[in-house]
Order: sequence, then C-alpha cells, then structure tokens
Amino acid sequence: MQNPYLIEGPVARFCTAELKVRTIERWAAANEVVDFYNVIGLRADEPRRVANIRGKPELKGCIERIAPMYDAGEGVQKVSDFWNRQDFDLRLENVNGSTPYGNCDLCFLKNGPKIFGIIRDRPDLAEWWIEAERTVPHINKPRGFMTFRTDRPSYEQMLDFSQRQGDLFADAPDEDTIPCMCTD
Repeated sequence: MQNPYLIEGPVARFCTAELKVRTIERWAAANEVVDFYNVIGLRADEPRRVANIRGKPELKGCIERIAPMYDAGEGVQKVSDFWNRQDFDLRLENVNGSTPYGNCDLCFLKNGPKIFGIIRDRPDLAEWWIEAERTVPHINKPRGFMTFRTDRPSYEQMLDFSQRQGDLFADAPDEDTIPCMCTD
C-alpha cells in the first residue's frame, strides 16, 4: 500500500490506479510510446463498465480506450470457450461463469459468503489480508486497526470463525458482489 495511513475499501480504492493505469503509463513513458490504444477485455454483459471507461479521460499517450469483446457482443460463454481450448489450465473453479478465486483472491469487493467460503477452503490466503489490516492504525481506536470493510467482520475474524465454527454468513441476506471496476 502506498499510504501507511490509508486502507482501501469499496469507497477508497487505489489498486486499479496503481496496478493497471499508472503501470501502463509508466511502461509507455519508459518505452517512449506516445500513441497507443488501451484495449480492455470487458464483455457485452458489462455495459455499465464499458460506458464508465469510455467516459473517463484517456491515459497519458492513449489515443482511445476500446472494448472489442463488448463491441462484438461477446459474453462470458465466449470467454469460457476460449479458456477451454487452451493447452493449459489455470485451475480456477468456475461456478456458472464466475471464478471465485479469480483476480484478487479475497478482494473486499467480493460478497461476504464468497470470501468466507474461500477462507474456509484456503485459510492460507487470509494471511496477506490480515496483515494488511493490522498495518493501518485506526484513528479513533488507539489500540484498534482499520479494516477493508466496516460492514462485515475483519479478515482475522473470518479466519478465526472459519476454523472454530460453521458458516458465518449462513443466515445473512443475499448480497451481490460489488463490481470491481478494475478498469476505472
């Protein structure tokens, strides 16, 4: 994390800016690339995200952001078919076109039951997230720490519960995963 007194969350995110946008800009500058197209892999079933990226200012040196899969009307099935034809397997579980372990494994934008299920199956993945939450002191709690989400348990609490109990979210109402807008 770039700021030791800031932790990301659904409202304050800098992962996309740092890991994608600024990385592209740094690469283009280092390689003296001045005119390029930013090709983004958004599908036809993601019209809001496409409208969002097309409405944003371009990257430094970028001629235009384009979304060819969206423009061609291709959806999740086409992506699945593509990966099934490859001579290697990423071994990502696919549940009705969704890959729970895809992208950031325990991203705070995933819904609570999905994160809890991953932690229950792979407790080792919680270590990084727990450490990240422990590194940022909470301004209003002298001995407390910030968490990625204030509306659910910390990653440490989810890990602890997953190892002691059953399903933490068994009685929780259904909630959708918040779209990560990784291209925003």
